Amino acid sequence: MKTTVLFLAMLAMTAFLPPSANQSDEPPTCTDCLFDKLPAGLSHRLTIAPDTVRGQRIRLTGTVFLSDGVTPAAGVLLYAYHTNAAGRYPKHGSEDKRSYAWWHGYLRGWLRTDAKGRYEISTIKPGMYPTRDAPAHIHAIVKAPMQHSAYWISDFVFQGDPQLTDSYWYKLEQREGLVRYGGVALQKGRDGVAEGHRDLVLHAAYDRDSRSSGLVVGEECPAFDPVHVWGPDKGTKTCPMCKYGHRTAGVMAWLSDDDWDNAAQLAVFLEKQMQRRGADRFKAFLIYTNPKKRPLPEVQQQLTAFAKQHGLRELSVLYVPSLTDKQTSYLYRINPNTRNTLLIYNKRRVVDKFVNLSALTQKGSYENLNNLLASINQVAGPLAR
Repeated sequence: MKTTVLFLAMLAMTAFLPPSANQSDEPPTCTDCLFDKLPAGLSHRLTIAPDTVRGQRIRLTGTVFLSDGVTPAAGVLLYAYHTNAAGRYPKHGSEDKRSYAWWHGYLRGWLRTDAKGRYEISTIKPGMYPTRDAPAHIHAIVKAPMQHSAYWISDFVFQGDPQLTDSYWYKLEQREGLVRYGGVALQKGRDGVAEGHRDLVLHAAYDRDSRSSGLVVGEECPAFDPVHVWGPDKGTKTCPMCKYGHRTAGVMAWLSDDDWDNAAQLAVFLEKQMQRRGADRFKAFLIYTNPKKRPLPEVQQQLTAFAKQHGLRELSVLYVPSLTDKQTSYLYRINPNTRNTLLIYNKRRVVDKFVNLSALTQKGSYENLNNLLASINQVAGPLAR
């Protein structure tokens, strides 16, 4: 009897609690759900803040490209939201506290890129959070018809912002696996609206096929900390780009499968290139992405035996936790469905790449290696005869 009375008393008390006490204090986690109920008549132009909202008017334009970084991506959905000029997410007050409408505020909206992949966003420049611990920014999520799910992209941030520091970009890379891009430059237009341009490249890891993978040509290779199983930095978690990227040209060969015959041919080829050119002129890294997510000791044993078997001395053999690891494979936009992704870089910038490269195990493989050699000659200079 006492238990029943106590239960009824507690039930009565909860009936008079404010709505937030009965609802979740956590934001929704279903990113794809943002695109379930879209406004009618979407176009590539989106107005987030009407003229009645106070703040500096801005207009952002650009093109969304497929993961190859070249082909315009038509029909891509983009959702964006941001704070008001005071740095807060404004609400009407009637929103369900378990909804994105509550957590993102009413300064939000959707667009769909046109046949040429173009988009345009008209709004106000958002204010910094009152805590002033992040640059002013516009959050954005994309969902492309040629990819399997929606995902966050790097925020729209603005050049000249005092919070837009190298530390900010580094945290973005290490926490979210998102590549730095420098921020949007705003310039006043004739109508008084500040205009900015930013092109976007879809993330290859979400592609439904395996034709594209890796950073696009021209992008800067981010910092990452793999385990060095073999090579001059053996036994450490040295960042290849931090230590060697700015002063040498090189190749990063990301292995996404367990085709060890193909890996061996690539390894021997890259080892010879390093020996003949010198480590001060050319660096090469064989990066195993652990597709089966095996424990590190097991992988270390296999990679060490692999390096010894093929007589590797100069080539660095590295290990990363998985194909979806935010701080490594994901950061470099490695497509999990590929066999391998070879990024050729010079002074830390990607100048060429090869996807699904067969070494000596398939027809036309000699031509593949000749093309790779030509690309290496481009960044490191031809071998002396």
